[in-house]
Amino acid sequence: MHTFRYLTGCIAAAAVFGTASLASAQEEADIEAGSATKKVDKKGTLVEEDKKKVPAKVKRDEDKLQTGGFEVDKFDQLGFTDKVRAQEMEKSKIRKRTIKTLEDLLDRASPGDQNRPEYYFRLAEAWWEETRFEYLVEMARFNKDLDQFAKNILKEKPVQPVENYAKAISFYEKILQQHPTYGRMAEVLYRLGKAAMQQGKALGDKVLSQKGVQYLNRLIQNHQTSPLIPKAHLALAEYFFEANNLTLAKMNYEKITQNYKKSELYNYALYKLGWVYYNLREFQRTIETFQAVVKQIGDKTQERGSIEFRDQALKDLVQAYAELDGAWPKAEAYFTEVEGEAKMWERLFKLAEIYISIDKDKDATDLLTHFIEKRPTDSRCVDWHESIIDVYRKLGAFPDIEAAMRKFLAFTDARTSPWVQSLRSKKDNKSSEALDKADKMGETALLFISNYYHQLAQKTEEETKDVEKAKLYYAKAVEDYREFLRRWPKAKKAYYVSFYLAEILYDQLKDYDKARQAYEFVIAADPEGEFLEPAALGVIYATEELMRHKRACWLDKDQKWVERPDCPPLVASVAGDGVKVTKVKRDKKQELTEEDIKASGLPKQRQELHELERSYVAAADKYVELMEKSKEGCIKGNKRLCGKGTKVPEIMYLAASAFYDRGQYKEAIGGYERVYKYQEENKVAEIAVKTLIDIYARLKDWPKIEEWAELMLKRKNRILLDPKDLKKYVAVSVAEQARELADKKDYDGAHAKYDKILARFKQEEPELAGVALYNKGLIYELQQQDKVAIETYERVVKEFPKSKVAPEAKFNVGLLYEAMTNFREAADAFLDMAKFRDNADAAQALINAGTILVALQQYKESAAAYDKFIGVANNLKGDDEKTKRLKGLVADAEMEKGHVFDRMGAEGAKLAAAAYAAVVTRYPGRPDLHVEALSRKVETLRLASAVKNRKDVVRAADDAAKAYEKPDARKGSAGVFAAQALFYKTEYLFDDFDVLSLRTVKNMKGLIPTLQKKAEALKAAESEYFKVFDLAAAGGGRGWAAAAMFRVGLLYFNFKEDLFKAPVPPEVERFPDLADQYKLAIEQKAVPIEEQSLAALGNAIKIAHNLGVYNKWSKLAGDYAAKVSPDAYPTVEKDPNLPKAAETVSANESTDPATSAAFVTTVRRGKFTVSYKPEAVTAHAKAKGGK
Repeated sequence: MHTFRYLTGCIAAAAVFGTASLASAQEEADIEAGSATKKVDKKGTLVEEDKKKVPAKVKRDEDKLQTGGFEVDKFDQLGFTDKVRAQEMEKSKIRKRTIKTLEDLLDRASPGDQNRPEYYFRLAEAWWEETRFEYLVEMARFNKDLDQFAKNILKEKPVQPVENYAKAISFYEKILQQHPTYGRMAEVLYRLGKAAMQQGKALGDKVLSQKGVQYLNRLIQNHQTSPLIPKAHLALAEYFFEANNLTLAKMNYEKITQNYKKSELYNYALYKLGWVYYNLREFQRTIETFQAVVKQIGDKTQERGSIEFRDQALKDLVQAYAELDGAWPKAEAYFTEVEGEAKMWERLFKLAEIYISIDKDKDATDLLTHFIEKRPTDSRCVDWHESIIDVYRKLGAFPDIEAAMRKFLAFTDARTSPWVQSLRSKKDNKSSEALDKADKMGETALLFISNYYHQLAQKTEEETKDVEKAKLYYAKAVEDYREFLRRWPKAKKAYYVSFYLAEILYDQLKDYDKARQAYEFVIAADPEGEFLEPAALGVIYATEELMRHKRACWLDKDQKWVERPDCPPLVASVAGDGVKVTKVKRDKKQELTEEDIKASGLPKQRQELHELERSYVAAADKYVELMEKSKEGCIKGNKRLCGKGTKVPEIMYLAASAFYDRGQYKEAIGGYERVYKYQEENKVAEIAVKTLIDIYARLKDWPKIEEWAELMLKRKNRILLDPKDLKKYVAVSVAEQARELADKKDYDGAHAKYDKILARFKQEEPELAGVALYNKGLIYELQQQDKVAIETYERVVKEFPKSKVAPEAKFNVGLLYEAMTNFREAADAFLDMAKFRDNADAAQALINAGTILVALQQYKESAAAYDKFIGVANNLKGDDEKTKRLKGLVADAEMEKGHVFDRMGAEGAKLAAAAYAAVVTRYPGRPDLHVEALSRKVETLRLASAVKNRKDVVRAADDAAKAYEKPDARKGSAGVFAAQALFYKTEYLFDDFDVLSLRTVKNMKGLIPTLQKKAEALKAAESEYFKVFDLAAAGGGRGWAAAAMFRVGLLYFNFKEDLFKAPVPPEVERFPDLADQYKLAIEQKAVPIEEQSLAALGNAIKIAHNLGVYNKWSKLAGDYAAKVSPDAYPTVEKDPNLPKAAETVSANESTDPATSAAFVTTVRRGKFTVSYKPEAVTAHAKAKGGK
């Protein structure tokens, strides 16, 4: 008999009735009311410090070339004043006339004119100077435009001008090419090299730049006494420096600093050498070099650019000091000596900025602390403290952050701070701004620390569950909150801090009486404040917590409450633990089930409310009253009171739930109806409806359930209640009536109810309709109308193919056909279930189909059914026992395919062998089947064609032997199959022995070799048969033990027969006496073999009897033994007094377990499972039965 499936497969959610079960029936919203759900959110409710916006720091590229702030071109640009520009403008006019004159002279000069190189040189020089002048003019304009762009006066960034020495280069190259002996060649090479490098740099022409390098190297090599050598080295050094070739740059700079100390280029070369050391990360040498530049220039110079150059070297020294760990004291001493104390502080302030920018955190904090210690009344102390705090906050180690913040708080505490007193006395804007900033920073810092300990306490509670340790952190938070209220009692956040003090008292210190007082203080502090509602709720929560710690029992007999330690806490009987209703996003595949709707159980026994419960209800009513007043105040225009009272429905719900849990359903129903009427569109109103439905379910008032469900279905705006669930309530109420009618055997009435569901929900809720139709099929089964039941189930599959009951409906069709002995139809029904690929019943059905088709001798279809089973089983999801069992049968199904193909004889031999091979290759995790599969493959191949398949048979037999040696392989009948495989392999040795015959011997010369070969073949086969015997006897393969021993006897028997029947060789036969002697000799050889034959056959018979094996091999042993010695081993034909021998030693009968191995050990029949697997014999039973 099947189970009714009123709503089975329609959703698997948690129970939806009762306050404790509401938490799993909603979607996407939180409703919090009650101490069980009251939590202080770590981020949303704790006071958050003001976030300081810090721009993202650009990470320094360690590989990027650092160039300093002064380049060689800067000398010219610094000296290009308005006065110089005016002078150079006049020179430019003269130059242009000179260029015109020289070009005219050059045009008139003959090719051999000795003045020609001079003309080239003077033109090149003129064009060089003119190009340089124009470049300086453009650079001056560029710098001015760039300054305006930086000030947002210009919208577009100006383009830096580029020097173009092309004309000068052309004339220099003509001298080089046409007049190589020109007397001023050193100047030509210098100008040409410098111009080429600058032109190449400007155009990005590396080839041209490289030519410039070559020209300058040529100058250095060929004109070593030229005064231009230092300039050539400088030009080369600059080129290599910019190319980041520091080795060559260093070499050229050092040429100047070592060999041309009097040169005007010396200081600049020394300065750039310092930057080479910097980029080589030789920072101490960098410092020493920059200091040498400063010393060399001195502080009295008034030369053009020297002041700026010296100042730049001092600035760059700050950068160099920053790279050395702990170098700031040396920098302080140096700058004090060189520039004086005032300038020294500027340098150190810059050094501190650099420390921070390059993450030299320790040096930064040490130097900033030094500032504070040395300048304790400086208004900038607040900034220095801020920078120290920022460094530690960046590092993220709270102990350091806290220490820095507390040091700052102490530094700025007006009660003891000299800094505060000093700045207050100055009364200037700068001091006032510093004091204001310190005040804000202090407020933020103390909130940060208290916030940290508050959150740390919460984290400790949640993650480590170490309540005592958490209390220490809460204590720190409380101490800081109180200090905050002392220092900033009128701060904007003081009200918040006072509320969180109350929260800690409630939530962590568990002092509920003081917490209640603290909440009341918050309410009194500002009756219209932001925390009016949570404080009012706090009173309710405190009362609830008192109930949580109150243990009391209701005595039915005395109708009163008693308080005892063994009683449960009162909180379990109020809604505190279940009023947090969380709407979770439900999987579309989940639906409400019949079990969910009927899970509410029996009505609760009515009890009176405990005194604390009455107080709780009163507190809830008071909260509602306060919130209603706030609502009125909002209407009158007090916006601060607007938005409060959102939890009124929840609190109403709690009060009603107190009655519900005491079984006071009348009061509870009134309370829940009040919730619904208060705000119908509130989610709690819908929860109240669910609880009402639960009450009516407990009371079995199905019409009321239908009434409320229909009411909610009519509403357009629903928040939590899924219309599908509401329709299921309707369906369940109708289905429950149908069930009651079916139990009363009023089948027509039950059908009518299901028809009602079918008619209403077929289109919009096909799952409900499908279940109803399925249940009609079950009723038809109860009515024994199997054909109508089959038609109904087929309708389920056809009309509701996606219904979750469709697979079971189809399965039931197969069961019904099978019960009606319509096996072909049953098989077809089971096969049709293959389309339900992710259904366990489909897999089971395909097993049933395969079994039936074997019985119908439809072997190919049976194998196909097993193939489908393998596909479906492999596709199953889940880890339940049924699924595990079916997936575990996949390898067995492959084996069963082999059995099925074996039944087809020669036609299925190849297919059987392939199936057996697949068991081994596809299922490495089933070593227990490998031996059997390989052994059956051996048998199949040998039976198909023993001669043709010899190699494959031997290979498969060897594989079976190897498989038998593997761990976990020697289970069940593995020993039997291992013996079988070895036996069939040894049969080839028997064949090899048997093919050697003395009848083929033509002369005496071949007799002895043939006898030797035959004897060797006998021993080889005998040895392997003994192995078969040992393996079979050890592994339980008694039948193969008997077969092996029979074959040993047959070896000797056939040898004996071959000897007796051997013909006399022709050369002996001509001599009668000799022929007689020959025959006598053969007989003498044959007699002992005959005796061995008889002994072996007799041994085979004895072993068969001892092992209890009665098969064809034991019968053959008896037959052949009778041939050797009829008197010792009479047969039935010769001794009619031996009927038992004929019965027990028959050709085909066997008790060998290998012949009874079955794949289908269990078959499902309706709700029952039939087992074909014999029960194991216990050790006790074995002992009792004896040997």
